[in-house]
Amino acid sequence: MSLRNSNVKIKIPKLLKDKLKNKKINKIYNDFLKSIKIKQDFIVGVSGGPDSLALAFFSKIYSLENRLNVKFLIVDHKLRAESTKEAKQVKKTLKKFFINCEILTVNILRPLINQKKDDVLFVSKFVFNFFINDPSNNDMKFQRIRVRKLISELKKEGLDRRKFASTIKNLKSSEAVINFFVNKNIRKNSFFSKKNGFILNQDFFSQPYEVIFRSLSDLIKLTSKKYYPVRGRKLDKIIDQISQKSFLKLTLGGCIIKKVNQTVIISKEHQNKVT
Repeated sequence: MSLRNSNVKIKIPKLLKDKLKNKKINKIYNDFLKSIKIKQDFIVGVSGGPDSLALAFFSKIYSLENRLNVKFLIVDHKLRAESTKEAKQVKKTLKKFFINCEILTVNILRPLINQKKDDVLFVSKFVFNFFINDPSNNDMKFQRIRVRKLISELKKEGLDRRKFASTIKNLKSSEAVINFFVNKNIRKNSFFSKKNGFILNQDFFSQPYEVIFRSLSDLIKLTSKKYYPVRGRKLDKIIDQISQKSFLKLTLGGCIIKKVNQTVIISKEHQNKVT
């Protein structure tokens, strides 16, 4: 454990010490130490997601070991109806671990959200002759970029702006949009058999990539009955392999995935073991 040597004894709450004794957590913490070289007071933003909660825990330990003051901030953005409740829940949970958070309430206004991208680009160029081009706008690891690509692909398939607007009128977020098409793909292009598991037809894999990715992930999770989904990189590799003629069978996430003629079958791994 990476507790600093000093003449003054460092007081780290027993609860935090006990958590840090876990081998896996201690290993991750040591990796965290290699990537952080902060020697002055700092601020940590907490959303409540797994990344930020892990960061909050390790930052608290780090601040105690290095005798630094750290401030934990939760931004209640008000973009979702549940945001205030979630912010309070995160604050309450972290307080049990001696991590005191401050909630910042921010009302984010987006009155131009329905304007075409080309139109707002025109305004920026005409008025200021300047704008910052964010490279993350082309990075597929961000959900908003994958959603934009999905919308673009759906337009190519004949779903124009008006049709698309009417389709998603009652959907409140980009996540809901994806889920709508994922559920549609599963409903129309897969069939469940008690004997064989999920049987996917050719059209299942003719959808935009993000829809295929989510649909396959959901079915593997349903079949394996595991809480956590399969890791993204593994699923990317599987989708690529399925598209190849040479693909026959493999195991992933507690499931057996095999190609039979023009279909792909997902079954639970133990169902195929001979006893």
